[in-house]
Amino acid sequence: MNFIKKSIAPLFLLLAIAATFGACKKYEEGPGLSLRSPEVRIEGTWKVFKATDKDGNDFTADFNGVEITFTKDGVYKYAGTNQGVTFTATGTWSLNSDKTMITTKVSFDFGGVTITDETTSTILRLTKKEFWILTDEEDEIQMVTLD
Repeated sequence: MNFIKKSIAPLFLLLAIAATFGACKKYEEGPGLSLRSPEVRIEGTWKVFKATDKDGNDFTADFNGVEITFTKDGVYKYAGTNQGVTFTATGTWSLNSDKTMITTKVSFDFGGVTITDETTSTILRLTKKEFWILTDEEDEIQMVTLD
């Protein structure tokens, strides 16, 4: 009987640790555990590979030719050419205190008028190669790194 208690105790400890890590999953779509900080994983240049609105309509084509860059010093750049129009918007990005949401603030010139925009999105998945967000308008944007 004593032998059974000694052999089962480590198993229960292992299961408890596994359950704890599973419960601490920060992002809905993963990963469960990463050794890199969210800031390090976000840093780089990204391309949208899938974009859908809250009704499931695909609008990925709106991002053809677009590159989105996040630098380690908090600079955000949205640039590209789409339907023959070249554009660049530069601003800042930051994470909330628990690093589950990202806010981008940009300014750009449109026909002589400066437009500013601030968007806060929930991070659904964040790895070094994939970055998925749910915007405040409930659009899901999935990006892959170009780096």
